[in-house]
Amino acid sequence: MPTAPPPSRDVALETRVFWERFKKQIAAALVIVLLAVIAFTGYRFYADRRAVAASALLASAKTAQEYQQVILRYANTPAAADAYLCSLKLRGMKRNSRRRIQRSKPSLPSTHSTSF
Repeated sequence: MPTAPPPSRDVALETRVFWERFKKQIAAALVIVLLAVIAFTGYRFYADRRAVAASALLASAKTAQEYQQVILRYANTPAAADAYLCSLKLRGMKRNSRRRIQRSKPSLPSTHSTSF
């Protein structure tokens, strides 16, 4: 009955055989990991620069149109969310001031009678 040869106990030889057998797969895996790290770093750099630019534009915004510009140009940034909230607050302030003006005007009596 055939038996398997006893396993080799030479670690250096086993390491060399393993490397020769799988060096292409190991090199490909390392290249893929390196490209993934480079891509992630590039994306983080891009996202950080975009967030800084959005924050600078938000800091200079004073009108509803300027807030809208921040929202449109830099969507999906924290500054765009802040600009949206600031524009809503600005609209609310305008509505409240219009209501105050309308309430302060004296109402004229109606000259048309609807009851018969």
